[in-house]
Amino acid sequence: MSAAGKHEVGKHAVGKHEVAMLVQQYLVMEGYKKSAERFSKEAARELKHVPEGVRVRHLRDLLSELATLKDEKSSRQRAARDVPDGLPATFMDQLLCLLSDYDVQRKERKRKRSP
Repeated sequence: MSAAGKHEVGKHAVGKHEVAMLVQQYLVMEGYKKSAERFSKEAARELKHVPEGVRVRHLRDLLSELATLKDEKSSRQRAARDVPDGLPATFMDQLLCLLSDYDVQRKERKRKRSP
């Protein structure tokens, strides 16, 4: 953790106030009214940095996405290990990137079609 109270995630820094906002929203959405009120008081210093009306995706969705990303990373690493020695690593990187883009587009089309 950095001195500013931020955890580095990839190229992005996640601040304490963002985590507090996520926890607060989770407690409210799940109906933990007393816990949400208490957390709101205890985390007031962090929550005051959150702009009014900001909403984020549900914690469960974020954690599911994280698990999916970790699985995809493991799959890419396994695939990279299985590349024949004669193929350049950049070819594999480009192929994996292309497949990832295709998957994102396929999921986006599917999401638009569903009601």
